[in-house]
Amino acid sequence: MRSARILENMPNKGYTLLTQELIISLSNKASELPRKRKNYNFHELNDNVQRMLNAVEPDSYVRPHRHQLPAKVESFILLAGKLGLIIYGDDGSVTECFILDKEIKG
Repeated sequence: MRSARILENMPNKGYTLLTQELIISLSNKASELPRKRKNYNFHELNDNVQRMLNAVEPDSYVRPHRHQLPAKVESFILLAGKLGLIIYGDDGSVTECFILDKEIKG
């Protein structure tokens, strides 16, 4: 069996391995940037669906936004750490607040 290592997006193979090494590498790159965030895209620019891994480091802020045209849904799967998530209604009012924490079980 081959050991997993960082693989570039490989459209000719049809897959990309999500490894601990990739997560750590992306996190390290994000921590060096002013906004403390970095994407790793699994999709091609002309794909209809966006699939990406986002490293969001401490002291980063992702301003409220929504995707209207075309409408898109965002999903969060927390792989490490924790973050605050605020959901807003159409009128801009806060409808829900969450703390996502990888260490909390249950």
